[in-house]
Amino acid sequence: MRLFGLFLIAVGVVIEALAVGILISLLMKPGVLEVGFIVGIVVAMIVGSSFFIAGIFAMRKRAPISSTTTAVAVGTRVGNYVCSTPQQMELDGEPYTVLFVSAIQGKNGRPSKLLISSKIALNGEFEIVPESGFDRFAKSWGLAKEIQTLDETFDERCFVRSDTVAFTQAFLEEPAARAIIGDLHKQGFKNVVMKDGELRAEWLNFDPAVHDRAELVEEIGARLILLTRKTPQELPEADMTARVQRRTWAAFLWVSLILFALTMFGLIAYPVLNSWPLIGRAAILFLGAFPASLFLVGKLLGGTSRSHYAWATWAMVAIVLFPLGCVGTLATFNGLMDSNPETEHPALIVRKYTTRNKNTTNYHVECRSWNNAQDTEKFSVNASEYRQVVEGQSRMIVTTRPGWLDIEWIQGKRLDFTGLGK
Repeated sequence: MRLFGLFLIAVGVVIEALAVGILISLLMKPGVLEVGFIVGIVVAMIVGSSFFIAGIFAMRKRAPISSTTTAVAVGTRVGNYVCSTPQQMELDGEPYTVLFVSAIQGKNGRPSKLLISSKIALNGEFEIVPESGFDRFAKSWGLAKEIQTLDETFDERCFVRSDTVAFTQAFLEEPAARAIIGDLHKQGFKNVVMKDGELRAEWLNFDPAVHDRAELVEEIGARLILLTRKTPQELPEADMTARVQRRTWAAFLWVSLILFALTMFGLIAYPVLNSWPLIGRAAILFLGAFPASLFLVGKLLGGTSRSHYAWATWAMVAIVLFPLGCVGTLATFNGLMDSNPETEHPALIVRKYTTRNKNTTNYHVECRSWNNAQDTEKFSVNASEYRQVVEGQSRMIVTTRPGWLDIEWIQGKRLDFTGLGK
């Protein structure tokens, strides 16, 4: 169901927004960001992205929100069909199969659909659907490359998804084949698929009480059988090289994106004192690097009729993970490349306090800032240290460096209980 897809997307966005918000709030508290927080944020981002991707696939594959078909038990007769049970039919000695699948509501829901299929002794593959606005956008920007038949009406109305390009192009050279596919679309069977030696027409969200009519199955079966007979005498061998190349690049790009996002662990090794300069520079890096990455990914994945779907999925996840990578990369370089001398700051502790998260108590101290006497800096301490702290007397010795990017970062910190506050 598309409604379920929208729900998954909304959940994913909320989880990712919360994770980013928590990360930003932690960045504003020097010394608070620890491994546990980073791991939790990474897990939340992965979970949110999983919900988001699942929602996108649900939106693409499920029925429209207006779907009215309801679940029917397997084997139950619904009009001329037996629910979820293949019916073997024959026309002029040629067999074909009819399968009606009822809708399933709920968490793992699916739309109803009618599938009519016929065997074909070919090993190519394609899926021909009505061309969408996203398909046209992708073609105009070079994200996708579709097979063109030079039949203006067919090319304008239909989008051909195939990784066996030469095979599919030769198959569609036959005008009668294109006419039959266009007619199947008009009849309501918007997906015409060849896969695994089978030619199949699919009507998504089919309701027998509303859409069925006399001779529908026989007419579609006849068209599919005719389509199997309209194949050219000689067809090129199915070549899956394009699919292998796209999936190889996709795997490389996904690994690269994840590794880039994991640079946020650099915030643990090189925590910055004030997060706003880091966030500001990361925003500038994001605004320049993210569009460039979208262009590069489009070029690497481009060249096939399915490239834009792989590109869109990557881009939707990258828009969340990329900012984290920008922050983490800058924090890492700021500390790793810093050759400036360290400076110790004996900061007076003016307040200590606790916060509680479920069953965990966190301990904190607030110190007078060495950069501005009117400001304070907050740090986390353990329970033992917390009990020894005396407000207005104990000090936090903070060692900092100015940073390769001129963003002061904390090299280390320790409590000093020997002196008295002044």
